[in-house]
Amino acid sequence: MCAKKLTPELKQYYMQDFNDNVLTCTDNFWKIDDRLKDLLIKINKNKNVQTLYSRRRNDANDTNVGSFLWIHIAPSVSDDKVNKFIRECKANIAMFAINYCEYKHLVQNLDMSVKMNCINDKQYYKNGAIIIEMISPEQVDHDKFWSIIEKHLPNF
Repeated sequence: MCAKKLTPELKQYYMQDFNDNVLTCTDNFWKIDDRLKDLLIKINKNKNVQTLYSRRRNDANDTNVGSFLWIHIAPSVSDDKVNKFIRECKANIAMFAINYCEYKHLVQNLDMSVKMNCINDKQYYKNGAIIIEMISPEQVDHDKFWSIIEKHLPNF
């Protein structure tokens, strides 16, 4: 189904960045959406899952119609758990997709004052990412998408 590449060493690397930089970021563009912060913390407490990059559509006035979450998962996560999660997403969200992508370096830092590895470290995406995303102009679909993620990912 997808590459499971999260190792204990990668988990430690990502968590240090998450705790030291991502959670404390105050830059308006890069800071975590307040509605996602607790969920990302909850997901990242699981040793088998690591969030890398995310965006949540906030409300009906938000012109961006996409929500997404980039993750790594550990090889110990069963394919059955992953497939159950995918089936529930596909059954409940019309414009849902999950992909695995390899990147050498995704983002160039335009503002060196922002200290986050997803912007500054060329190694951040070298192990690829599982990208879970959905597109909808309906806020209810975004809320459903994130509730399904919350139901499954912390328990992988």
